[in-house]
Amino acid sequence: MSTPTAQDIVAEGRKVRRLQLMIDLVMSIISQSRAMPVEEASQMVASTRRAALEMFPGQEHTYDLIYGADAGEVSAPVAPGSGPRRL
Repeated sequence: MSTPTAQDIVAEGRKVRRLQLMIDLVMSIISQSRAMPVEEASQMVASTRRAALEMFPGQEHTYDLIYGADAGEVSAPVAPGSGPRRL
């Protein structure tokens, strides 16, 4: 394995920031959408995971450790009094 160059490190940092922004955006949309069906939120989470793994191939285990092993790890918002729901 070769030592990363300064350019490699900068590029990796950009990808990490892009991933953080993407995750934050999806979680914000899900948490603010009271009427979003669980299936739609699950699709958003799955699409985000696919995009992340395209940016970081072979890092499924790392993604799952950080963000949850599956969509069931993400709590979706609910209307007051209706109880929690899991994706």
